[in-house]
Amino acid sequence: MVIEHQDNVIRFNKSFLELAGAFRFNPRACQPFGARTKGKVERPFYYIEQHFIKSNAFDSIEDLITRGKKFIDQWNDKIHSTLYLQTKGFCW
Repeated sequence: MVIEHQDNVIRFNKSFLELAGAFRFNPRACQPFGARTKGKVERPFYYIEQHFIKSNAFDSIEDLITRGKKFIDQWNDKIHSTLYLQTKGFCW
């Protein structure tokens, strides 16, 4: 989505900026070669791709949205292992 990132000047892909405008979000570019920030941003998309999109076929956009909301709700209900350990008295 980033075409150029040089000397604190960031150029985004035109179509991506149109998408950002349509969905009313402000794009933010990670630092080039910044594996820590990129991994944190990209990991949820990988999870959704591997555990929701690849294992399903959708009848319509409405079906995708309905099932996507259910998937996200189930995903959000999961307790992260580090939080679970803290509630049991184990804290790293």
